[in-house]
Amino acid sequence: MITGYSSTQGDYATNALFSVERAQNVLRYLREQGVKFAEVNAVGVGETTQFGEELNANRRVVITIGPRPCAWPRCSPAQRRAGRSFR
Repeated sequence: MITGYSSTQGDYATNALFSVERAQNVLRYLREQGVKFAEVNAVGVGETTQFGEELNANRRVVITIGPRPCAWPRCSPAQRRAGRSFR
């Protein structure tokens, strides 16, 4: 998941748009560089979560990397429910 954030400077709606654009730009860049994704979402959360007092610290993107989901028949039903990949 690629999550974009924004500072509190400006109005809420504009910051929400900035955060979405920020996340989508990172996703586009990674794809242009040849990074392959099984699944990926680019979302913006606006100014909802502030990292610190400095404006630039809150204008950021966080990339969360998790395990690849299991696919039948390689995983047991319990592993698929847990979303784990065992290869």
